[in-house]
Amino acid sequence: LLLYVANWPAPRRNAWNTLLQARAIENLSYIVGVNRVGTDDNAHPYAGDSAIIDFKGDVLFRQTDTETVHQQTLSLD
Repeated sequence: LLLYVANWPAPRRNAWNTLLQARAIENLSYIVGVNRVGTDDNAHPYAGDSAIIDFKGDVLFRQTDTETVHQQTLSLD
């Protein structure tokens, strides 16, 4: 399991999502990417796009634009 905690701004969300899937595929590993939501003190927006991605690059969970708590069971199979 690889865990990425980030502050990726909303205008770059496509890169964040693409790179998370690429990391999962290239490492044959589950990925958890946690990104902030809201706006910072400099008025930069953050869209979240927190995700859980399996080792094949398939998105198991994605949350956009809101804070949430999510639980996911991962399998070695």
